[in-house]
Amino acid sequence: MKLIHKTIIAWIVLAAAVTVTVIGMKYLYLSLSSADWGSAKGRILNIHIRSEKSTSTKRYKPEVLYTYTYLGKKYSGSRIRFGLSLGTLEIAQQEIQKFTEGQVVEVFVNPQNANESVLEKGGSPLFLFAMVLGLLTIFLAVNIIRKHNSKSG
Repeated sequence: MKLIHKTIIAWIVLAAAVTVTVIGMKYLYLSLSSADWGSAKGRILNIHIRSEKSTSTKRYKPEVLYTYTYLGKKYSGSRIRFGLSLGTLEIAQQEIQKFTEGQVVEVFVNPQNANESVLEKGGSPLFLFAMVLGLLTIFLAVNIIRKHNSKSG
């Protein structure tokens, strides 16, 4: 493959890696900061498992719809915790077993954005993994670009 093609691919990979790293940093920050969020009483409205087919595998995501009142205003949310995403049916069923429709729950609310809430503080180490993978990919892409610039300059 010509060096110019490798460089173009490296720029594309670099853009994707920066995006993944920034998103990973954002959600890692939110999952860590949720430990300091205030709480409000809420109520579970609906519980279900959504399925999605990706390639040949079916993946499942637990979804819990709830309402809560924070500082006198009513909100709704559906996030159990940061980093909970598509997985096996067994994992999704395990996650929703903790909740029942009509259940009164403690909802943790972002004081800077009351529309943002979780039922469980913290998050998944997946964000840290995404950041590390993104940073490694950025490093590799930058090295490929530097090689091209040194050979063409």
